[in-house]
Amino acid sequence: MVELGAGGALPTVRRFSERVGQARAQRVVRINLREHEIAPHIGVGIAGGARETLTRIAVLLHA
Repeated sequence: MVELGAGGALPTVRRFSERVGQARAQRVVRINLREHEIAPHIGVGIAGGARETLTRIAVLLHA
């Protein structure tokens, strides 16, 4: 599951991602410029803007 830009202002989105990620045993990839922290057993946080980060990931995958 990928979560884009949901910070403290949208706690319901963050809680949903964490809950679904745990229930389905899926890791959450949280991409957020300032609030990317997430518990390691739930997922991985990437500090950055959504578009720029997804573009960098796409370039790395197709290299």
